[in-house]
Amino acid sequence: MVKAADKIRLEPIEHIYWLGNRLIPGYSEICRELGVTKPNPFHTPEGREEGVSLHLWLGFLARGKTPAGPPDPRIAGRVKGIEKFLSDTGFKIVGGETPQYDPLLNYAVTPDLWGHIGNWSWVIEAKRGAKLPGHRLQTIAQLIALGANGFRAQKRGCLYLSDNSYRLVEHTDKNDRVNWAAIVEGYHAMSADQRALFAQGGLDARDPAVLGMRPGKTWNKIVSADNARSAYK
Repeated sequence: MVKAADKIRLEPIEHIYWLGNRLIPGYSEICRELGVTKPNPFHTPEGREEGVSLHLWLGFLARGKTPAGPPDPRIAGRVKGIEKFLSDTGFKIVGGETPQYDPLLNYAVTPDLWGHIGNWSWVIEAKRGAKLPGHRLQTIAQLIALGANGFRAQKRGCLYLSDNSYRLVEHTDKNDRVNWAAIVEGYHAMSADQRALFAQGGLDARDPAVLGMRPGKTWNKIVSADNARSAYK
């Protein structure tokens, strides 16, 4: 049970969520451990540093703050993309980069931005790279967790930043909500060892013994999680 004094918090170095003295699985951890997403072999420390800097600029500019100096040349073009997005859409920020916890499904996530474009409330995830199916799953996880904490996002999508430009792609697939719930429930139904086997793929719905299980409700959750993750390959 969540106590009123407990507040979800993120340990930024290891990217671990805590609620009081309890570890809470985060979006990235759940997807990684269940093989929903695969590690990107092209990620580098330099790329991660650029990503952190870009997100800081995103929050800074969305809040209407005036920078003291220019951005790092490596991200300057994408910062121009942020400025163009804010100018074109009139986005009004409500919050961003604050951990959110959903007590019903028992997971945490940190959305980049949430606020309003015109009369619509949005949750928006910023990306530097290409469009991927898993991005839809990320924004529905954010939307659900925000809703549990009082912000009802009517729309969700990814802001794809490029040099001096952007694309805001709305996510509208209604199956994402059901799929995310199935994935999280499957995560909680398995031990760490079972998740490792599950992540390898090739699950046979007729053979629960592969995970050391028997037919029944728990196994059905695992099969549902397997079906759900297949939508994001």
